[in-house]
Amino acid sequence: MERPELQALVDLQVLRDAGPLAEALAAPDAAVRARAALALGSVQAPEAVDALVAALQDSVPLVRADAAWALGQTADSTAAPFLFLTLRREGTAAVQRELIDAIGKIGSMTDGDALLAL
Repeated sequence: MERPELQALVDLQVLRDAGPLAEALAAPDAAVRARAALALGSVQAPEAVDALVAALQDSVPLVRADAAWALGQTADSTAAPFLFLTLRREGTAAVQRELIDAIGKIGSMTDGDALLAL
């Protein structure tokens, strides 16, 4: 990668070091936040769920989409209610798709029915 701060995230991903990756979700640079979310999805760290849920509120759609994708990779069903709340107010189609996909991956049968009702 051309940007050292993004390469550092890839290195943390390879090491499966979720702590610093979760901290990077608060970085000032949206590209860093988005890459951190993708890396956390790859690591599938349950301890990062709270930070990823918070990233669903990011001002940048790409960060929200990547956070939703990452939550879908965690297999942590406790994130499903947050994904639904975000979906109800999300106006960006790409983010909506990632939210729906994540709900489909981690939600229950009841969540699936609720998703269909939306």
